[in-house]
Amino acid sequence: MLIEKGLVSSDPKMRESFISAIRFIVESIQSPQLHEQPFKFFIRLLLSKLDYVQQKAGSRHTKLYFLLIRELLPIYFDSQLGLQAVNFQEIFDSSMLLKDVI
Repeated sequence: MLIEKGLVSSDPKMRESFISAIRFIVESIQSPQLHEQPFKFFIRLLLSKLDYVQQKAGSRHTKLYFLLIRELLPIYFDSQLGLQAVNFQEIFDSSMLLKDVI
């Protein structure tokens, strides 16, 4: 629902509101006590809807969806750099993502 009715909505104001809200949550809520950091939650959610968004590939309404993924992926990869191999928690298969996008 967040993706379909928000980030890829036909209403530009709705899309802008959703991306602003997600950015705010990601930037504002950072606590080691959380089960999962917000950026990981949103990456997982965004990537789970990749097939849906790819069906709308010709639509200009998908721009913010891909922009948000582009913003969140470096945060995710930077967060994983400091973790030892034992603690590394991959939330998606990056090689499969690349194949899906291509």
